[in-house]
Amino acid sequence: MVDRSHRCGPRFRVEGTWVSGRSGEKEPQEKTALSNRAELIVAISIVAVTAVALFVVYFWPVPPDANIARVQLEAVRTALSFGAALVAGVALWLAIRRQRSTEKDVSQKEAAHELQVQVAETNRLHQERVADANERDSKERRLVEVYAKSIEELGSDKAAVRLGGAYALERLADSEKALRSNVLEILCAYLRMPLEINPAILHKDMDRLSGGQFDRLETSLSVREEVQVRIAIQRIIRRHSARAKIQSWVAKEFSDTRWNGVNLDLTGATLIGFDLSHCELDGASFAGAHFVGDTNFDDAEFSGFTHFNSAKFYGYSTFDNSLFSGPSLFSGCTFVGKAYFDKVRLRSDDLAFYSSEFHSGIEVRDARKAEGLKIDFGNCRFEGPLAIERVENVDLDGARVKVDSSERIWPTGWVELPSDSADNDGYVAIVSVDGYSVSDFE
Repeated sequence: MVDRSHRCGPRFRVEGTWVSGRSGEKEPQEKTALSNRAELIVAISIVAVTAVALFVVYFWPVPPDANIARVQLEAVRTALSFGAALVAGVALWLAIRRQRSTEKDVSQKEAAHELQVQVAETNRLHQERVADANERDSKERRLVEVYAKSIEELGSDKAAVRLGGAYALERLADSEKALRSNVLEILCAYLRMPLEINPAILHKDMDRLSGGQFDRLETSLSVREEVQVRIAIQRIIRRHSARAKIQSWVAKEFSDTRWNGVNLDLTGATLIGFDLSHCELDGASFAGAHFVGDTNFDDAEFSGFTHFNSAKFYGYSTFDNSLFSGPSLFSGCTFVGKAYFDKVRLRSDDLAFYSSEFHSGIEVRDARKAEGLKIDFGNCRFEGPLAIERVENVDLDGARVKVDSSERIWPTGWVELPSDSADNDGYVAIVSVDGYSVSDFE
């Protein structure tokens, strides 16, 4: 015989009643009420006991002088009273038993109902967990599909498709915080990819575009389209690295979309009109990068390692009021356009420009830095107008400046040698006057 009890789910014993764990239905149970046959037997027993009692009392020996008729009447009355009491006792016992049976039945029904409620609640919670798991799986599948499709679009040979892929990744990172660092790395990797044109030529074409000289452009249409894609990606990065609380109206529109923990790796990237003003970076590497057009880092905050070594700036570059809270390296940089570092702030490390070249001048005024920190221009080459003033602890050891008619203001304690000491390239040394008078160098 096949046992099919498992098809109905688990069963539970509730005060003498078997209840199915799936539907809460009762299993057949042992009946507690008396059957008709049992009631007939009880009734016959009561009559028999009463008859026996009546017989015993009626025929019980009596004294000779007693009134037999009266004694027999009392005996009958006593026997009937005994039978009535017996009937009443049995009736009371049956009533009590029926009441207990009723109460037990009610209790079993209540327990069965509670079990049904528990089973229903368990099933509901299970269904909710299954639904949540299915929803999460479906959401993760959609995210993976969107993520993969966006990356595929970013590698398209059509500029419009690449642009759509970049914006799709931005929307994905906005909705999913866990993906933000991955999306940021993908965007940075795209900017690190080589651009098939000399950055110097691109810089000239940007000047021609701004001047309306469209007939003199040297870049192809595909390169100009690629430039627009890169500019859009740069704006995405700026939009999500802007400070949460910005006083300037320039970046106020970005204040609610910041991605925390922005760390940029743009090593060797070609950046066009790059603007990270009013932004916060946990770390940044621009080593070997080419900054085409004007570059703006005004009021930016660099809280981690900042690496600009060997970068080249083709246009103006401004770092006014920027804050450097970690090591800040500009060694070996080339500034083709003028550089501005007014009111720059140094919190924990030196600002190093060692062996950099400034072809159009530099301004460093009112720098604010922690005690003991310095700005290192050692072995640098300067051309054009220059102003390094109201700045303490500046190192110009080994630096040289090209002789021309430009106005230059050197920090206290430093002077440039007379023009007749210029080398073959027209540069003269900048020397410290500590322990000497200025006239000693004239």
